[in-house]
Amino acid sequence: MDAFHEDKVKIPFGSKHLDAILSIPTKVKDVRTAVVLTHGAGGDMNFRHLVSLAGVLATTGLLCLRFTCKGLNLVYRVKAYNAVMEYLQNLKKFTLKHIFLGGRSMGSRAETADTNGRGCCAGPDLPVLSTAPSWTGTHIPQAH
Repeated sequence: MDAFHEDKVKIPFGSKHLDAILSIPTKVKDVRTAVVLTHGAGGDMNFRHLVSLAGVLATTGLLCLRFTCKGLNLVYRVKAYNAVMEYLQNLKKFTLKHIFLGGRSMGSRAETADTNGRGCCAGPDLPVLSTAPSWTGTHIPQAH
């Protein structure tokens, strides 16, 4: 038996929708915590690190939603995070007590801006997971 399964969902976002995937633990009734993940400026929700992280989180019993947001405008991305948070909070299938936000590169800037700006759904102690892009070359920029 698998520890989780994935459902493709479409999240309402103004006159459009955001493509997303919910990684759902097998023991749905035990789910109390969710993690929202999104990609950087050049990627999508199928970025291999996000897929891997979502799988590990779901295997440990956390609901994980990763989504694609192609807009490069930070304000647009913050609005997308708000739409995702609202979607999660309205799911009747789960009794969520905690929601963590995570992002890679520009995705992390958007989720940080959302929590700092106290978007429509952010709480006072909303945890944030931010990651920077990985440097793949031999040259790692130095701070000046």
